[in-house]
Amino acid sequence: MIPGIGTATAVLKKLPSGPWLNSTSCVSGLSVSTSDIITPTAFYIQTDLYLIAGKSNGTFVGWKWNDSAWVSDSAIISGLTDIGNTATPCVFYKGDNLYLISGFDRGYFVGWKWNGSSWDRDYTIYTSLGDIGGNSTPTVFNIGSDCYLIGGMYTGSFSGFKYNDETSEWVSDSAIISGLSSTGTSSAPHAFYIGNQLYMIVGGEDTYVAGYKWNDSAWVSDPGIISGLTFPSRAIAATLWIGGDLYLIRGGRSAIVTIAGYKY
Repeated sequence: MIPGIGTATAVLKKLPSGPWLNSTSCVSGLSVSTSDIITPTAFYIQTDLYLIAGKSNGTFVGWKWNDSAWVSDSAIISGLTDIGNTATPCVFYKGDNLYLISGFDRGYFVGWKWNGSSWDRDYTIYTSLGDIGGNSTPTVFNIGSDCYLIGGMYTGSFSGFKYNDETSEWVSDSAIISGLSSTGTSSAPHAFYIGNQLYMIVGGEDTYVAGYKWNDSAWVSDPGIISGLTFPSRAIAATLWIGGDLYLIRGGRSAIVTIAGYKY
């Protein structure tokens, strides 16, 4: 299993290494209006790869990968409702269950659980997160058996949480955001694994982009993980594995952001 993509299986003959190179193949088929704000998240259900993106009007759009391009797929967004302005979804596995948590411009979160054919609202997965400030943007990841959420926000700083399985709630955790620097405004974190190493790419205001590596106790700056990337203002990243290769799709929370693809 590749860490961070759930039940999909793949064998990596060699871990990829940077820099990021422009790739049109990983964004083939993605078509959005220039007036839309698209914030992507990619995930596998068994061997099928999907992408869900939040839109400026608070709704969602979905695609399925057909081995050469993205094809529109309304079934994968079944059950997701309009949450207000600027939906910022993050799909993740916790155990065998697939969840989606989305932030939006008011700073709260909304969550759903996949039931095999549609998304059901799941209050236990998000209500304890509360209001972290405007433009809440979540990224969820595991370290060992522990599940964490880091939320970006309008102030450019971050809020960290750890999931407590005994009480079924998120608990504030300042240790998981140790080492992260403010982006100025509108921080947009995305955490992902390459092998056993956890990385984070953060977008922000005014073409801001930063890279970090987790060192078991804090995030340390890693310019190498963002080498080759170009981020316009308020850009948001989603990483995905296709055939053992690591790709990044860049969307964003600004109408000037266009979708772009990269291969590592």
